[in-house]
Amino acid sequence: MSRLKTFIVEHISNHLMIYIIVFFCFVAGISAGAYTVGSISSEQKEELSDFLKSSSTILDDDSLDNNIIFKRSLINNFQSLGLIWILGITIIGIPAILIVVGIKGFIIGFTVGFLINQMNFKGIVFVLLSILPQNIIFVPATIVMGVMAISYSLFILRIKKKGKWVDKQLLKRQFLLYILVFFILSIIFLLGCIMESYIAPFLIKWMSF
Repeated sequence: MSRLKTFIVEHISNHLMIYIIVFFCFVAGISAGAYTVGSISSEQKEELSDFLKSSSTILDDDSLDNNIIFKRSLINNFQSLGLIWILGITIIGIPAILIVVGIKGFIIGFTVGFLINQMNFKGIVFVLLSILPQNIIFVPATIVMGVMAISYSLFILRIKKKGKWVDKQLLKRQFLLYILVFFILSIIFLLGCIMESYIAPFLIKWMSF
């Protein structure tokens, strides 16, 4: 356990600047999403509110298939995780990685902002019980994947500059490590998808939204 703690501390210390940049992009996305709620028209708010009510009605249906929600959750969340991983292999993918992280923050910021704006205290309870739990998993995992992707992309850039003096074994080890990180984060994301698909709908039903 102490070795794991030491590894985590060293990892964050060695990539601190990248963590700050990625986290800043995520927070900027949340701020932009929350701000956008106040700038949309009343007609758009009404349409979104009707959509929210219809979604809540569907969730109240006893015939709701949680497996379908799980499949959709897998597709939506693994698309962003996989995209970040792929972008990390390319040198020019760094700006795109930050954009993907920012969009993730925007979606969360807009969703939370809209719910609270439309439902007030009830919206806060809704966010705490049905949106926050899975995002406690998704958000850190997304940030870590973003940091690792940018770090690997910078590593590839340094390797390219060395040209023929490339250490093939080092390159292989780093790539295998990059795959391992993706595999571990995929498992973490899977847990988040399970929570989003089976626990969140139950909490929504329990709250009688």
